[in-house]
Amino acid sequence: MQQPSHRRRLPMYVRRARTMLWVTSGSVLLLAVLPLAAGAQAAPPAPDRRASNADDPPPVLSSTNGRLEVTLTAQSSPLTLDGQTWSSMQYNGRFLPPVLRVKRGDSLLLHLVNHLPATQRTNIHYHGTTVSPKPPSDNVLLTVDASQTYENKLYFPPNHDRGLFWYHSHSHKQSEEQVRGGMSGLLVVEGFLEQFYPWLTDVPERLLMLKDPVPPGTPDSLGHVKTLNGTRNATLRIRPGELQFWRIGNIGAIAFFNLKVEGHRMWVLARDANAMRRPELVDSLFLSPGARLEVLIEGGAPGRYTMRHAAVNTGPTGDPNLAQTLGTLVVEGAPMDRRADVDRLRSMADIPSVVQRIEGIRHHAITSRRTFVFSESPDGKIFYINSLLFNMDSINTQVRLGDVEEWTLINTAAEWHTFHIHQGDFLITEVNGVPQPDISLRDVINIPYVVGGQPGIVKVIIPFTDPVILGKFVYHCHILEHEDGGMMQIIRVIPAVGAPPATPGSGSNGHRSGRR
Repeated sequence: MQQPSHRRRLPMYVRRARTMLWVTSGSVLLLAVLPLAAGAQAAPPAPDRRASNADDPPPVLSSTNGRLEVTLTAQSSPLTLDGQTWSSMQYNGRFLPPVLRVKRGDSLLLHLVNHLPATQRTNIHYHGTTVSPKPPSDNVLLTVDASQTYENKLYFPPNHDRGLFWYHSHSHKQSEEQVRGGMSGLLVVEGFLEQFYPWLTDVPERLLMLKDPVPPGTPDSLGHVKTLNGTRNATLRIRPGELQFWRIGNIGAIAFFNLKVEGHRMWVLARDANAMRRPELVDSLFLSPGARLEVLIEGGAPGRYTMRHAAVNTGPTGDPNLAQTLGTLVVEGAPMDRRADVDRLRSMADIPSVVQRIEGIRHHAITSRRTFVFSESPDGKIFYINSLLFNMDSINTQVRLGDVEEWTLINTAAEWHTFHIHQGDFLITEVNGVPQPDISLRDVINIPYVVGGQPGIVKVIIPFTDPVILGKFVYHCHILEHEDGGMMQIIRVIPAVGAPPATPGSGSNGHRSGRR
């Protein structure tokens, strides 16, 4: 469903009814026409500054009859932002590549074609998904050389989480450069509202993609540019009193986003595709690298409201994340009355299935306790886990299927590190000794930086209980500069039958304390 590049686009407004609109020469072109969601309204945006090859919405590619087949071609393409043009690495020549939408029980066949320069290897990772790490599925330990094609074949089990995920290049030592150029996109597993909030399935849906390109010559003191749906001045629209379902993904390379929408209330329904125990009313949305949020926003009084990124302090030696304006939320049109829905959000009790899952992990017997120390060289260019650099040929941690482990994550650096593990989620129990509320599972978490000589410490419980994750995968810092610089290790999940052999060279990773 690729559209001609001369068409100007509305802000990404993917509705649950799959209606998409484009504006060209002042007229509206309606594609894939299906009934609009109740209360839906579309209007052309004010002019804004956007990446030149993102003038159209990304194609939305949905599975049919249990299958989705996609071709992604990694290639060098020109990117223009704020009047400056440079060559970046993108999928299918787009800063905003296709949005992939699948259902539980579906299969994805993805042809990854590497047309990058000869020095650029690549691969692809499906962040947050619980699918097999064995080839040809979600295996980031393989590489696709220039001029080669690789076929990924993924199966999304019937019990897979529903929600917002994403895909991106995960080629070690080259992931930051490739992702910041545009090699990242959204992946949706359908059915979240239907499962947890069926009374809100008529609410229109927006997909918001946060990226952080770096135009040539940008001083380090300014940090990465922050864009929302490929623009630095987005215009989104909502009716007074309307509820919209915003699915927001930080699919950039290293940037943190602290999104604020002045004058509006928002309820977080899910973090990292994990439903919250109950809706959480917030006035800002914080997303670490790799994080996703699924939220409801209520349209306020008519007017124009600034959407901004508030400055984030990532530590004395961390990358700057200065305040930036991301766009404008325009509230206009006929008012809607969804006060009954808002009252229901305010008074909701815990969702029983979510509580059951969280409590099952919290109170499970711990089979092992491990410690991982995240550190870096004095010049901040080399990054370690337990004093080791990433080694493709080393298995640092080994667990048995069915194990539930407590990991203590220690940060001895003067900047944040963001922990992420593939193929599953974890429960955060403590941050710097402070017990954390059991509100949802996550797949990324910031480890605080050193303050007053005291390292930052996070404790998490990780269940290795889903048979689909048998095999080798990785855990790492999701600030991709740090992962490329060595801050990544390999874990192997083996069958439960028999005791695992000792893991050589694992340091404190190899400690198994016995059951609690």
